This record gives sequence, structure tokens and C-alpha cells, in this order.
Amino acid sequence: MIFVGGIVASGGGMGQLLELMFGSIQSEIDKKFTKDVQQTQKAAFDREMKTMRDSVRENRLKLDRLQPLLRTLREVTSDDRVTSAETEQLTKEIHDINKGS
Repeated sequence: MIFVGGIVASGGGMGQLLELMFGSIQSEIDKKFTKDVQQTQKAAFDREMKTMRDSVRENRLKLDRLQPLLRTLREVTSDDRVTSAETEQLTKEIHDINKGS
């Protein structure tokens, strides 16, 4: 809790906190990819996540734009695995968010 307070107090505020959260989510998803997820799909997902995380950290994205993604992330990871089709779905959704930032 002190760590979170330090981030907010240092001026980074909510953007840095959300960026840390999405970084953690990305790490967890990377571990849950099934064998059918191609390396190119993983790279595209990571690239889109990095772009989105940069925008979040710099407070260029409104929280309401991220809400649908948070629901999708919860649904996709509920069974502790992320398939090729789910990777494509996530990548597209994040790409669409990035286009609007």
C-alpha cells in the first residue's frame, strides 16, 4: 500500500498504477499461451500491449476505453489458458484501443 501511495504522490498517479497492473496482466497472459499460439501472435500481442501501456502511463487513454478490455481479459483468462483465437481477439481489441489514443 505504501508503494501505491508513493506512485500517486510522486505525480505519476493513476497512469503509472494502471501501467503496472497491465504489465502484470501481460506477464500472466504470456505464461498462459497454449501451444497453438504462434510466435508471431505472441509478438503482436506484446507489441500492442506495450503501446497501450505507454499510453496508459502517459495518461493518454481514458479509463472508460479500457473497461471492455478488462472484461475480455477476465473472460479469456478465466480457464488459465489463452488460445490462438483468444490471442487474436485480445490483440485486435488492444489494437483498436491504440488506434484511438
